[in-house]
Amino acid sequence: MHKSDLEKLSEIYTKVYDEFDVGERWTKKKAFELLEYWIKRQPDLSFVAEVDGKIVGGFIAGIKPW
Repeated sequence: MHKSDLEKLSEIYTKVYDEFDVGERWTKKKAFELLEYWIKRQPDLSFVAEVDGKIVGGFIAGIKPW
């Protein structure tokens, strides 16, 4: 995952939360900020899923220090 991917990933993040109506509302700006935080915190565990060169999702893992 690269910072340049965050724009598209924040769109996907927001769309998924809206479509599945899990009780949370996300704006594209807030999703971008969250993803940006995680990519800075754990860049080696931030991945993008692509189909035919198009971003379709992503995965970020965080390691707790304990």
